[in-house]
Amino acid sequence: MDKQNIVVYIMESPSAKDLFDNRQECFTLQQVFKLAGINSSTKLVVNMSMLEDFFRYINKIISKKQHNPIIHFSAHGNTEGIMLTDEKVVYWKTIREFLEKYMVNTLPLLSFSTCEGLNAIKIGLTSNESVFGDLIGPTEKLGWTDSCLAFAVFYNLFINKKYSVEDAVKQMNTAVGFTNSVFQTYRGESVQKLFNKKHGSRS
Repeated sequence: MDKQNIVVYIMESPSAKDLFDNRQECFTLQQVFKLAGINSSTKLVVNMSMLEDFFRYINKIISKKQHNPIIHFSAHGNTEGIMLTDEKVVYWKTIREFLEKYMVNTLPLLSFSTCEGLNAIKIGLTSNESVFGDLIGPTEKLGWTDSCLAFAVFYNLFINKKYSVEDAVKQMNTAVGFTNSVFQTYRGESVQKLFNKKHGSRS
C-alpha cells in the first residue's frame, strides 16, 4: 500500500445513548488526523441504507482519483457483525457484499473499532476471492477509550512513521496497556488460504 496516497474513511454508527451523551469516536480521530496530516472523511451511518451510501461514496471518490482506502468501522459489535444506530445488526456477509460491489479493483485495509471486531475475518471465509488487503480488530469486548487511543496510535505509526501493519498493531496494544494482543491483524490472502484449505480449493 502506497502510504503517500491513503485516505481513512470513518463510518461511525453510535447508539442512541452514545449520541445523547455526545460520545463519538470520530471527534477524537478527526483531531488526531488533522494534527498528523492524515487525509480522512467521516460519515454518520444510522441505518442500512446509509451504510450502502457510505460504500457508494467511497467508490465515487476512488473512481475520480485512485488512492488507497482504509475503512474504519466505529460501532457496537459482537461475533456476528456490527450494530447500527437503529439497532439493526449488519452481518459480516452483508459487509462483504458491499465490498464486492463497491470496492472494485482495490483491496482496502479494514479497521474494526468494535467489540470482538476481529470476528470480521469471517468476511473472507465465504469465498476464495479476497475483498480486503489487511484487517484489524480486537479479540474481545473493550471500552471506547482504549479502542480510540489504540487506533490513533496505529494510524500515526502506519501512515506517518511507515511501520508495517503488524508492527503498528503491536505498538497499539502496548500503547493502551494490552499485554495479551487484544488487537490483532490478518492479511486478506492469509484468510483466503484458510478458506481454500477448508474447502479443498487451489484457487
